[in-house]
Amino acid sequence: MLFIHGIGTSWRTWEKTAKSMPADVRVIAIDLLGFGDSPKPHWQTYSARTQVDCIATTLLRNGIFGPIVVVGHSLGSLVAVEFARRYPQTIKSLILCSPPFYRPSAKEKFYHPEAFLRRFYRILHDNPIQTSKLLQIADERHLWPDPGYSMDEAGTLTFLATLDASIVNQTSLDDAIKLRQPILVVYGKLDPFIVEKNIKYLAKNNSRVSLMMLPLAAHDMRSDYTIALVRALVATLDAR
Repeated sequence: MLFIHGIGTSWRTWEKTAKSMPADVRVIAIDLLGFGDSPKPHWQTYSARTQVDCIATTLLRNGIFGPIVVVGHSLGSLVAVEFARRYPQTIKSLILCSPPFYRPSAKEKFYHPEAFLRRFYRILHDNPIQTSKLLQIADERHLWPDPGYSMDEAGTLTFLATLDASIVNQTSLDDAIKLRQPILVVYGKLDPFIVEKNIKYLAKNNSRVSLMMLPLAAHDMRSDYTIALVRALVATLDAR
């Protein structure tokens, strides 16, 4: 079981979840390129494709060829979709937690949630100094979901580059529709970074997709989210 964390976090996101897995499950939790203890090359685009290249190399070096159940959170769910698209024979199933699926060709009204999120991300991208200060304040006050990730200058630049390349400019929704592996999408009903309409669109257009909606507003892996997720993971393993 491969765990892929979200933007601005690290493998530590999954500590509680991993400890709750059955003893006969091999758990692999990695740091994506630019996060945690992984390198942060300033010249990288930090696209989902780049992240998958790094993951595939890591798995190959450790003699892991599949089949793998991939669990991705936020950004990690988009990377998981790209992984399944490029290496379908390796992936047994996907569990996508809080996937920020956005439609690149959508023409939303000004007040549409997706339009609002795109404007918000654009403000962050266009104001790196202010964004850095905001992220540092959140880090210092322990508002950030992963205390293991440093929001210094390098961390902020990586954050913004990843946001632009993997989340704002994505094809993940269309790619997920074409996947043949079973997919479980877990998300909070009131999650401010989720466009529920897009998740339901995915389920409508891919019969292999099932949804697990939680009555939560959280986007990060908090205790109530983790408890529900662990139950879903164990059920998925039992079904396989």
